[in-house]
Amino acid sequence: EAPVREVDVHRLEVRAISGGRLELHVECGSGTYIRSIVRDLGEALGCGAHVEVLRRCWVEPFMTPRMYTLEELEELARHGEAALEATLLPIEAGLVGFERVELDAECRRRFAQGQAAPCQTGSDGTVAVFDDGGRCVGLGARAGERVAPQRLFRWAAA
Repeated sequence: EAPVREVDVHRLEVRAISGGRLELHVECGSGTYIRSIVRDLGEALGCGAHVEVLRRCWVEPFMTPRMYTLEELEELARHGEAALEATLLPIEAGLVGFERVELDAECRRRFAQGQAAPCQTGSDGTVAVFDDGGRCVGLGARAGERVAPQRLFRWAAA
């Protein structure tokens, strides 16, 4: 049993009906259990239901990512680790929803050593912290004109 929680379902569409099977398209917020929605739908219809195939097409902020099948990844792996790594997005791609704070070399050094560093003002809260070369070094908590490290990437101290 999944825990009861409030979820956001933005869209629930029947794409196809064939031989007692439904193909559904669901757009929902994070934390939504699709299997629970299907179970509840089956109970409401009085026939029971289960999931045969579940495919996540995207997750914010990755709205139109290049998707790979297992077979495609296995083929790339035969060409070496570099071929697989070329399929990965940069870490910065996953941080577009965070406000950006840029630190010069001295402030970045302090930040990487676990110390709060001076920064430009903006909204208090979690921010993505970048060095002056445009590389993300971690996440920080901004309060006023200071940002304290919350999570650092291993290359932050480089």
